[in-house]
Amino acid sequence: MATLTRDAEPAGRGIERDRRCEPGHPYVWIRVGGVWRSGFVVAWFRQDTCWCCWVQHDHPEDRPWPMFEMYVYDPETIVPRDPWNASTPSLDLLSAGRAGQK
Repeated sequence: MATLTRDAEPAGRGIERDRRCEPGHPYVWIRVGGVWRSGFVVAWFRQDTCWCCWVQHDHPEDRPWPMFEMYVYDPETIVPRDPWNASTPSLDLLSAGRAGQK
């Protein structure tokens, strides 16, 4: 079984915000600081070469307030989350390339 060691990639500046899409399924797991954190996609942004998402997620330093960040979408580091199920993503699903699917 493959082990995921990389984190979600911050998108940085220069995102074209006029190409905004509302999220259909906003609840996600996002890998930040080497840990899966629960998150919420606020909006998607279509870029020329990729999709980016504005995500509110648990603070990496376990502070009581959330963090907001723009990330480049990667299906291995940002996966759908069931808001009623607190379990983190399965490494079996991630290694099979079916993250978030059952």
